[in-house]
Amino acid sequence: MSKTASLATLGAALLASALAAPTAQAQMQTCSVMGGSFLFSALYPATGEMPSRSNDCMSALGDGMAAVQLPIADKNIDDIAAAQRRGYGLSDHKWGFLDRDGKLAISPKFDAVQPFAQGLAAAMDGNRWGFIERSGDWAIAPDFGEAQPFAEIGVAPVRKLSEWMLIGRDGERLDIDLGGQLASLSVGPGEPAPVRTTYAPVYQGPDGKQISLIKDLEIVESFGAPDANLFVVRADGALGIVDSDLNILVPPLFDYIDPPRKAGGLWTAAGGATYQALLKPDGTVVGSEYREVRQISDDLWWASGDDREVFIINRAGKTLAEIDRPGRTSIGQFGPFVTYRAEDETRVFAPQADAPVILEKGFLAERTIQDELLLVKDEKGAVAGLISRDGHYLSRKDHDWVGQIDSVEMRGGWYWPNDIDGRLNILGPDLEPLLTPEAVEKLDGFGVEIVPRVDKAEGPVPIAILDQTWCQCNDEGTGLLLSDGSMVVDKTWGRVSLLEDEPLKTNKPRFAIATAEGIGMIDETGKVLLEPSQDHISHFHNGFALTSQNGDIRALDRNGKLHDIPSGFGLKIVSPGLVTYQETAAADELLRLYDIAAGEPVGEARFRTVQDFVAGQAIAKTADGRLGVIDESGAWILKPDYAEIERINGKLWAVREEPTGEAFSTKPKAIVNAAGETVVAFTPSLKVTTWADGRVEVLSHETGLHRLLSENGDVEIDGRETEFGRVGHWLRTVRRPATGYLTANGDWALPLRRGVGSSFHGDRALFATAEGAHLIDRDGETKADLPAAQWAWPAGADWLVGWNEDEDKTIYADAQGKETLSVAGRSGSFRNGVALHRPDRGEKPGWMDRSGKSLAIGRYRDLSRPDDEGLAYAAAQEGLYGYIDSEGRYLIPPVFRDASRFSDDRAIVMTSSSAMMIDREAHPLARVTEMCGVRVLYGPDNRRVWPESLPERCR
Repeated sequence: MSKTASLATLGAALLASALAAPTAQAQMQTCSVMGGSFLFSALYPATGEMPSRSNDCMSALGDGMAAVQLPIADKNIDDIAAAQRRGYGLSDHKWGFLDRDGKLAISPKFDAVQPFAQGLAAAMDGNRWGFIERSGDWAIAPDFGEAQPFAEIGVAPVRKLSEWMLIGRDGERLDIDLGGQLASLSVGPGEPAPVRTTYAPVYQGPDGKQISLIKDLEIVESFGAPDANLFVVRADGALGIVDSDLNILVPPLFDYIDPPRKAGGLWTAAGGATYQALLKPDGTVVGSEYREVRQISDDLWWASGDDREVFIINRAGKTLAEIDRPGRTSIGQFGPFVTYRAEDETRVFAPQADAPVILEKGFLAERTIQDELLLVKDEKGAVAGLISRDGHYLSRKDHDWVGQIDSVEMRGGWYWPNDIDGRLNILGPDLEPLLTPEAVEKLDGFGVEIVPRVDKAEGPVPIAILDQTWCQCNDEGTGLLLSDGSMVVDKTWGRVSLLEDEPLKTNKPRFAIATAEGIGMIDETGKVLLEPSQDHISHFHNGFALTSQNGDIRALDRNGKLHDIPSGFGLKIVSPGLVTYQETAAADELLRLYDIAAGEPVGEARFRTVQDFVAGQAIAKTADGRLGVIDESGAWILKPDYAEIERINGKLWAVREEPTGEAFSTKPKAIVNAAGETVVAFTPSLKVTTWADGRVEVLSHETGLHRLLSENGDVEIDGRETEFGRVGHWLRTVRRPATGYLTANGDWALPLRRGVGSSFHGDRALFATAEGAHLIDRDGETKADLPAAQWAWPAGADWLVGWNEDEDKTIYADAQGKETLSVAGRSGSFRNGVALHRPDRGEKPGWMDRSGKSLAIGRYRDLSRPDDEGLAYAAAQEGLYGYIDSEGRYLIPPVFRDASRFSDDRAIVMTSSSAMMIDREAHPLARVTEMCGVRVLYGPDNRRVWPESLPERCR
């Protein structure tokens, strides 16, 4: 009989014995898988090759010891079983260790453990970590919040009081600088050993205040108004609210905290907790705990209490009404308005009102008008009133003509109610009628042109221009209708027109009046500022309008004063006080600046175009079509060397050397300062954003460039060194991961620097940064650049392996950086001449030799590489694990739910009812199962080792 056949026969017999059906007292699914499935782990060499799953019964060996979870010794076994039946699970079970022969070397007494490494294992007592010896005694007392295994150089990373540090085997802290705000710390194999750090986010407020988060607390976004300095945070997967001192305003209990539809309203917190909440922008909780909350408009919320009563709440958090459960069916909604019909009245909750509007008996809400007004009718269907969003109420009982309303127009910010024959009145924002009955009658004789309303205007403002009707039969002339209901008209004015561009930005607009004598100008009250004398007046721009009279062109200021300017061509007001002009109409004539106040030209004619000045600067084009920036004296601030210029802040400009003709071009753009010095070199797809504090963010996803500049262009943050972004008005920064190399003496062979490095393989190590991957020597000098890929150099591998995701190919290189192999698809590192290889994303991985040739071993649902003895775990199509040889034959049958690689000739396997340590011949050396609510350990002879006795009901 061959060795292979004998092993298979022996393995099958042994497993049949070990995997016999459990007794009635044994429980199925004894061991629980911890974490998700991690299949084909050897495809991903940067992660290391791990067991496909871990379980909470027995761990893989480290230094010849395997962790095992069993009942504690100092508690009655019947009490432990009873606690399990009451739902306390494994609360009375702790971790110990087995040796490689399956003997219980350390009794169960630790709350958590890590594998042994360098003769010590991290172990937890309560909630503190320390390190134990192989005897189970403490070598380093439990005094740490976290601990990682000891590395070959004799140091271990630990966290104490939220600070990561390195300690020696004596437990003393090493006196080395690791930088602040560490999020993680690890030490790799070899000497010098790679020390890798990652960093926690730091948040900096506008006043320079900094927040460094405690462990397991993550800022998700800003909360409320940006200047409130409040944050939504996540802790243990739930959301809450904290202030800038990390004081908890709302405990982290919720699955989501959503902002209102419109800024300044109430936030909604729900999910996870037993209640839901409404939160003001300052973080205070509105009302009490609600069963349900819902935003029903931009300004109103609906909430229900424990007794199913309903609360109507406005954006300020004020409860406008409490309606009992039977009354819920009487709640209605009309766009942004909510109504409640009681027995003797109807209440209307306007979206921006602090109190409900009480309708007269018999009056009912009918519909909204463009979501701005609520139309109210009586029982007979006649119009009874209007309600505004602010809760102003225009009632028929106060004005009889309200009942005649057939339609309402919203024009220029004013309400214009009409009946079937014409205009009834004009209503202001408060729904107060502006016109007397006499004024309404008088208005009917005019044509009306609306003047847009400017908010917060003081005093009467123009509502409309009053013009002649089609018949030109109004003998009162034309003029203005003002917001106090008065009319300013003049029989000599033939036409009135607005001299402002829209949207209107001033509450003191100017108007042109046309008369038989010419064109003049009036102010917002109808006062004449310029007597009619001109042939034409342009719209105002930069504080001036251009006028012409008998061919003479002058500049008109807003006070009605005329200023002499050259009667040229191409006239344009480019700043409050400067005009550009050409002396002739010739096509090649250049523009010249003219100072209106000084009454004289500025400099020579040398510009093809001049854009409007901003803060004393303007972009100008030369005769040959190049762009630069000038000041108000016409001197070049930025020399005309560019095809395109975009102003950033007056000290910095974004420029292009070639024209694009596209609004969102990805062609290279640079940033230069006033001296013409390059701040950011020409970069494709460059996006420039100016922050509220004046700093400038530049970003190019295409090249990976990301910087934060001062308003002068100094680099404050380089994204290659530090990741950054905004959270409200706060700046979030995270230092990029760093790697240094430490000797066994505790000295830096190479200090920490940005990038991720591997262990040294001889005199070379892999070192990767955002700019690319390189091979470095022991002095830290770059010896070879590697092509673009995600590179790894696992311990024990002679070749580096890199995956190019864009091309879906794997590249191998030797220790000099020379490419040795390239294959399509994804592959892992080689071990014993074999690597996992997935040629196509839709295929299952298999084995590949060092020439890139696929090995015909079949396809599996999970697979490792062969170890030094030629065994690899493999999951058959049914999902059960066994161990195969180099030809794909199962030497240990696939009967396990999970399996680890062999280490020190031992592997950990799991079935539905137990976890076992086996040797290469599949002998079970130790087995953990469950009986009567407790974990039970059996030795190689299948005799119970732990606990000393079973619960009484199993005896």
